[in-house]
Amino acid sequence: MTAVIGREELSERAVKAGWHRRDEGRTDYYSRSPVRIHVIWGPDAISGGALYHDDNLMTYTRDSDTIVGWLNR
Repeated sequence: MTAVIGREELSERAVKAGWHRRDEGRTDYYSRSPVRIHVIWGPDAISGGALYHDDNLMTYTRDSDTIVGWLNR
């Protein structure tokens, strides 16, 4: 994981890219139909994330660069 990105910065980037965000404690839910992304936060950084397409889990990763890439699409 080379990219160290904070929660607020990631949220701002995602919203600018057209994602809708919902904050639920340690998890941020981003949606842009038919894709959803769940980002799980640890104390200071991304702990993991899941990519869904049409409500089917496509992949899970702990790599923050990958998660940032999903939200940049």
